[in-house]
Amino acid sequence: MKRVKMKVITICAMAVMLTSLAYADEWEHQNMAWVLGPDSTSIRSPYGESQSTGFSWSIVPGNTSAVYYPGGNVISDRVTQDIMDLTAVGLDSFEDYRSALESVLDVWADISGIQNLGYVEETGDVLVGGVEDIISRGPSAGVGHIRFMAYDSSVIPTNVLASATYIPEPGSATDMATNRARAGDVRFRSDANIWSQGSGDGFYFRKIAMHEVGHVLGFGHNSVSDSVMGGGLYYGLGLGEGDIEGAVAIYGMADVPEPATMALLGIGGLSLLCRRQKKA
Repeated sequence: MKRVKMKVITICAMAVMLTSLAYADEWEHQNMAWVLGPDSTSIRSPYGESQSTGFSWSIVPGNTSAVYYPGGNVISDRVTQDIMDLTAVGLDSFEDYRSALESVLDVWADISGIQNLGYVEETGDVLVGGVEDIISRGPSAGVGHIRFMAYDSSVIPTNVLASATYIPEPGSATDMATNRARAGDVRFRSDANIWSQGSGDGFYFRKIAMHEVGHVLGFGHNSVSDSVMGGGLYYGLGLGEGDIEGAVAIYGMADVPEPATMALLGIGGLSLLCRRQKKA
């Protein structure tokens, strides 16, 4: 089959050679990227007024084929690996990987107006690239808005650990059927050695997943020292000030209890403390 060369907006976020990346002083929007709208069935510019959003997510089973776009020819030799083939340290079962990814998404949701709408179990029937665009995804489509998957080095170059495809800005140079069908896809290279390194809680898997999700959410690389979007400069696990600033700028503040609710919580906590003191 004749191969077709196409410009795909893949963010090779954790390439080994980072010196070619252009960094800014603060958090950055991803160039030519849009984001999910407040109803998760529309997209919008990230440069306007901040608006909340929500997304579901899923893990693509191993041995799932791919197409360039819905109805297109199946791509020869492009088949997913099982997510457990990463053999990430401390992650010994599918449920471990699912839990790790849930925690990654919750980190972004906890600090901004992003809502984790939950996990969608995939059956392998929906091909990679098999849904027209990210707003057509969700439980009814059998796939999440964000789809996590694994490929070996026959698909992902050996100098890349993971990559993501962001939502293309309508009318931009990257706005094409292939990119729209892959928007929200996060890919891990299954045969990379880094997954088995670090601490026993899947440190590098979580950290890199957090970075890639940031691209899907509309963030580019930056040079903020404590930022997970710093392209490998940040060695902590969690979001830094730059990441939080960007998330709030695009998606708004996280929901907090109403003052009356907080007052009740305070009274309840004081009552509990008094009861404990009496028992002491």
